[in-house]
Amino acid sequence: ATDDYTKPQDTFHILYLAFLFQGMAILFPYNAFIFLLDFYQERFCDLHLFYWSMVTITIVSNALFCLLTNILSEYISPAKRILTGHLLYLISLALFLIFSSLVVGNVFDSLPNTLGYTPLLSGLITGMGIGISQPSYYSITSQMPS
Repeated sequence: ATDDYTKPQDTFHILYLAFLFQGMAILFPYNAFIFLLDFYQERFCDLHLFYWSMVTITIVSNALFCLLTNILSEYISPAKRILTGHLLYLISLALFLIFSSLVVGNVFDSLPNTLGYTPLLSGLITGMGIGISQPSYYSITSQMPS
């Protein structure tokens, strides 16, 4: 049987770049936190609580937003969901970079201790971004030819 299916063309490699950015956005915050654990241990004494709070917040926000995205997928286009997820990734990255520069610059000596929990906010936003865009990537992947 002949197949009349025409292969879609990705002339500017947009799909490849989107998947690459998705992978980087998912893995970067976790790797950054894991590599900086010793530094956080020295700066913030309650690292055990801090680390598990970050992991829990990220997982819960990812699960909740993934469920919400699956429910609302009929009403919001995949492109909008993916763009929203990537926007949240960029916000999270900006927060993490600002936090890291403040910590490395020893600015926390004069600032309140609550700023030490900025990575938790970054983890929350990352989890939201993953939860919003990941189901859209699954739907795109399911439509690709094998």
